[in-house]
Parts: sequence; structure tokens; C-alpha cells
Amino acid sequence: MSLSYVGTQLTIYVGSAILIAGILGNGINIFIFSSVRTYRNTPSTFYFLVGSIHNLLYLAINLTFRIVSVGSGFDLTRTSLAWCRARSFFLSTISVISFTCSCLATIDQFLATSQSAHLRRYSKIELAYRIVLVAMVVWYLQGIPWILYQNISPISNTCVRTDAIYAIYVSVYLLLVLCVIPVVVMIGFGFLTYRNIRLTIALAELRADRQLAKMTLIQVVLVIISIIPYGINNAYGLITTGMTKDANRILIESFVSTIVSLITYLYYMGSFYMFLISSSRFRHAKFVNDNYWKDAYDVYYMDKRLDGVRASSFELLKDGYFKDASDVYYMRNKIEGARASAFQLIDKGYSKDASDVYYMGKKINDARASSFQFIDNGYAEDYRNATCVNQQ
Repeated sequence: MSLSYVGTQLTIYVGSAILIAGILGNGINIFIFSSVRTYRNTPSTFYFLVGSIHNLLYLAINLTFRIVSVGSGFDLTRTSLAWCRARSFFLSTISVISFTCSCLATIDQFLATSQSAHLRRYSKIELAYRIVLVAMVVWYLQGIPWILYQNISPISNTCVRTDAIYAIYVSVYLLLVLCVIPVVVMIGFGFLTYRNIRLTIALAELRADRQLAKMTLIQVVLVIISIIPYGINNAYGLITTGMTKDANRILIESFVSTIVSLITYLYYMGSFYMFLISSSRFRHAKFVNDNYWKDAYDVYYMDKRLDGVRASSFELLKDGYFKDASDVYYMRNKIEGARASAFQLIDKGYSKDASDVYYMGKKINDARASSFQFIDNGYAEDYRNATCVNQQ
């Protein structure tokens, strides 16, 4: 069994597993980070959202094409000039935007956990919007040469770089921009974030999120595992470019490149699974409706935690009411004296427990729960036939 055959099988089967897991994981990331208001309004998770979108695109465009070309032997970049150039453009921009977002998330967590109030002011969602917009414009503009200087060689019938200076630029770009700079930035700011957390006695006083910091730091681990081998392999390729190599060495280097490429795809696939491991909030996030969601411990309305509400027994009712095992709430406010075990809705804002009646969260004095009933058009009555008028 040759190394070439093993490499082909690994690309098809391991690559397919990475592709499926990556599309699923990034899809869930996008859903969670775009649906939960708390995540959507936090700079770090906004960066994760944009990064997950580009990770999904990278896998869908690059890995799908790679699996199909290796498995079928049909390489569209050999026959279509448009696809030769478009693929180069997308791969040069999508990947770097993803790395940029990971770096920005790490920098943001350094700012958010800093003891300096001046630095913490820079961790703002409005600033994150502007930074991402500028970064995307810059990286898409730098992708233009990847369109202009790619062509199908009439000699080798492959998609090649047609300009010598551009070819050098691509080699440096792949090594520095897609490996060295992201690794250095994320390790550096990851360490600073960890130090901030260790130095800060009460992280909550800084309004920083410890679990979000863990999610960001675990991204650093993912980058170290998946990207450093890619950088080492690229550096080796640059160093040995002018060397004469026999067929056996070329075969071994090709096999190693296949393994390294598959490891690199773990970065684009793995963020969801790393978040799942590192954050109990992310792991137990459950959406109740568009406004309410909960994790293993807390319940959130819009972007705020509901103090005192137990996530384990939280039950959303209707007309603004919800309850847990012991208390009843109306529009985020606790209804004093209401008994959750006997609480039930009536209609049109009316509710009751074993003894009292409530309208829009307020107790109706002298109304008796046992005989109270809603009639219609805002009217209700109790055992004394006293008419209660809807207070709208």
C-alpha cells in the first residue's frame, strides 16, 4: 500500500468527517451567537459569529472541492479559469478573516478582563462592528491580486501564479499572515488575559465573563494544535524550494502535506466543540423563545440575567408571566405572595393561585380565587358577583 493511496483515502474519509462535523458545528455556532442577545451584544462572541461564518464558507468551498477532486480525479481549476481565480481569491480572504476574528476575540478578552478602566472602555460592541467592517474591506482588497495573477498553465495544465513577485508575496503571506502573526497574537494576548484573570480577585466587578474568557483561551489551544504544524510545513517548503529532490522524497513530502492540511482543517471545524468543552453556559444554553433563554444555572431575558430565577425549574407561561419552583413573576418582577405550585393563568392578564387573584402581576384586593372567573370584554366576577373591570 503506497503513501499516495493512504493519503488519498485519508483525504476522502477523514476530510469528509471533518467537513460534516465542521458544517454542523459552525452552523450551531452561528445559530447560538446570532440568537442569544447576550452573545450578540458582546464583542468577543460577535467576533466568534463572524469567524464561524467564514469557517463554514472555507470548509464548504475548499474542503468540499479538495475531497471531490481527490476522490474523482476531476480538478475544476485545471479546466475553468474563472474557478481557478475565484478559488484563490476566496481562500486568500476567507481564511485570513477567520484568523483576524480569532485574534480580535483574544484581544477583546484582554481588554475586558483588564484592571485598567481605560482599556476596558475599548471592549465595546460598536467598536467591534467598525473593526470587523474595516478588516473585511482590507482583506477583500488584498485578495484582488489573487484574481489578477492566477492562470492555468498551458504546460502543466494547473492553476499557477503568473508573476514572480506575486509568487514570493503569496509564500510570505501564507507563512506570516496565516500562521506566525495569528499564533503570536493569540498566544500573547491569551497569556495576558490569563494573567488578568489570575490577578483580578473579583472578576465580576469588572463585568467580565469568566466563561467567555475560557472560550477564548480554548481557541488559543486550538490554534496551537492546528496551525503551528501548517507553519512549520510551509517554512520547510520555502527553505527547500531550490533543492533537487528524488521521487521518494517528493512522495513523503506530499504525504506529510496531506496530513498537515487535514490537521489545519481542525481549526475551521473545531471551535464549536472547544466551546462545548470549555463553557457550561454554552453547553447548556436552551432557547425558550426569542427573548428568553437559559443555561445550567441562570435565566436571561433579552441581554440581562434574571436575579433569583431558578433555571432548573423555569417555566415560561404567557401574557408576561413565568415561574420557577417557588416564585411567580410578571414582566421580570416577582409577584410577592404568589404560590408557584398553585398558580394558574385565567385570561387577558388575569391569573390566580390557591387564594388570591392577580391582574397583570398585581393582586386584586378582596377577589376570591376559588370563585373568580373571567367573563369577557375585560370583565370578571367572584363569588359575591362583584364585577371587576379590566384596567387597560
